[in-house]
Amino acid sequence: MEEEEYIKKHFFGLVYAWHITQYQWLRNNYWKAEELHIREGILGKLDIESVVTSGEYTKEEIDDLILLTPIELEKELFNRLMEKHYDKIVLNKCPRCDKLARTPFAKQCKYCRYDWH
Repeated sequence: MEEEEYIKKHFFGLVYAWHITQYQWLRNNYWKAEELHIREGILGKLDIESVVTSGEYTKEEIDDLILLTPIELEKELFNRLMEKHYDKIVLNKCPRCDKLARTPFAKQCKYCRYDWH
């Protein structure tokens, strides 16, 4: 479980998780916005085309993803990350105690305080 949270925290950017979740939130709240200027402001923030042009998703895949619940979406994005970008994920573990460091670039263990600079 700790490894999964570590991966989500440090590598979700590879699958544009922030963009997709923001798009989902904006789409779901668009219809709740009663005033026209609020709707126009929300639509102005829908920059999902940059995600499509990245080649990570097609427009149809994004439309399917935003229909998922937030928990389902997180699971789907995590699965996609593990399938398509597993080779880019680095679990930075302490050489002494073999536990995860705070970040992929940390050089000191938060558990045993070992320093490998």
